[in-house]
Amino acid sequence: MLGLRLAFELPAALPANWIFRSTLPCLEHETVWIGRRIMLAFLTPLVLLPTLGLFSWRAGFEVAMLHTLYVLALSLCLIEILLSGYRKIPFTCLMPSFRENLLFRCLLQLLGFIAFTRGGAGLEHWMLLEPVRFLLLPAGMAAAYF
Repeated sequence: MLGLRLAFELPAALPANWIFRSTLPCLEHETVWIGRRIMLAFLTPLVLLPTLGLFSWRAGFEVAMLHTLYVLALSLCLIEILLSGYRKIPFTCLMPSFRENLLFRCLLQLLGFIAFTRGGAGLEHWMLLEPVRFLLLPAGMAAAYF
């Protein structure tokens, strides 16, 4: 998801961006949903399905479903964080806006990734000690959303 967010800033050949121009509603200038759909299209087959299969094999289907839903919840939070303030059509800009600060943005994304994965793993471990704590996750996500 971090790589896709950076890739959204890279320009494509102008004739290649017809798909994004044709799917964007004319009267609506909100493009976050395009980025969200692209990220979810990569997340589902490359992360969620293998997670469900691996954990079903290793720990049973109930634990696999719980873990996969947790990974989905964390991923949705990460997608919303990465796309906050995003207001353009992916792959359609003529010049990357981050040319001057690319290394700094990559460093920030790497540090954010490390904090997100370690924090998420620690939170999941805490919730797995007493599975009733998983009920706090939807409440926390709703509080963060509002």
